Order: sequence, then structure tokens, then C-alpha cells
Amino acid sequence: MTIRPPAGIGRFAAGEQPDAVDLAQLAAQGFKAVVNLRQAGEVTRAFDPSDEGQLVTSLGLDYVHLPIAVEDLSAATVSAFRERVSSLPGPVYVHCGMGQRAATLALIVEAEASGTAAAEAITAVELQGLSITPKVKNFIASYLNSRLAA
Repeated sequence: MTIRPPAGIGRFAAGEQPDAVDLAQLAAQGFKAVVNLRQAGEVTRAFDPSDEGQLVTSLGLDYVHLPIAVEDLSAATVSAFRERVSSLPGPVYVHCGMGQRAATLALIVEAEASGTAAAEAITAVELQGLSITPKVKNFIASYLNSRLAA
């Protein structure tokens, strides 16, 4: 996996579950923190969150485990994510199993900060090769549109 620290305004890069080699590469590439959104016991590409946390901190990076399921995406989960990551040094790699939850939360927080429209934010994520289901796209659009209208 080759992930570059985000350029410009964004503090986040989002993607799938890294392995031990990927985590070492993230540290070498200048990332300062890792946020794991996976729930303990997720079956695909399992890497126990406590083992991951130990490895990440041994590499000199900050680590946050904030388990969130796709079906739990809500304004409250966005708020919890924003609160947990606000004090982390950047750049920050946010991951889940396949990248959808990570991309969703990272793009919402960045889009809110920059005033980016929902469609533009979703397109930016898809250009990075991450898939977002129609249900999650609708959540992103609804959330961002309601925030921008307020």
C-alpha cells in the first residue's frame, strides 16, 4: 500500500486495513497518527485493535480506536469522530476494513472545514479508488447539505 500524506487543507488520508508493513510505511511517509474504525472481531482482514495500537505506538505514532459500524453512521458518530481526531497531529491515516467508513468520516470533517459541497467531496473520494455505497453516499449528501444550509 502506498499512501501519501494529504496535501493542502486536508489532514486525513483514508483507506483499508493496513498490515504491519503498511503501518511502518505510513510512519516512514510522515504520518503522525492512525485512527482505526474497525470493531473488534470484524472477520475480513482481521488485525486485533489492541495489537494494532501497540504496533502503531511503537512506531512513534498516535493511535485512536473508535469502533463504528456502517449502520451506525449518524450525526452523532460524525461528532464523536471529529472530537476524537481534533487534537491528533497530522497527517492522520483513518482506516476501517475496506475504506468506506474511514473515507466517509474523514471527508465529512474535511468538507465541513473547507465548505466543500457533498458531490465534490464524494467525487474526490471515488477518484482515490474507494467505493462508497449508494446508502452511504446519501448519508454524506444529506449530512453535508444540512450543515451547509444551516
